[in-house]
Amino acid sequence: MGGRSVRRRADPAAPFRQHEPHGRQRMREVFAGQIASQVARLTGADDAEHRAGLVGTQLLGLALTRYVPRFPPAVEADTETLVRETGPVVQHYRTGSGITA
Repeated sequence: MGGRSVRRRADPAAPFRQHEPHGRQRMREVFAGQIASQVARLTGADDAEHRAGLVGTQLLGLALTRYVPRFPPAVEADTETLVRETGPVVQHYRTGSGITA
């Protein structure tokens, strides 16, 4: 599940780019609606909005560093590397499982 989210957002055609008209509102709609409701549905978590916010920090941070300042490590990483390395974090934010301290 976490990997799927990273894979979708690693696409440069994702609708979250800075220059897209109404991008800010669209991001709010997606993260407030789709992700929070998905987290709530899949986990029954009372803190679904909080968890969705954490998912948003990971995915938006990845998109920002990859496409705005174009930090070389983020730009040069292929999608499967990003999925492998960030997917477990996204999964943990969604479900509270998958990462141990």
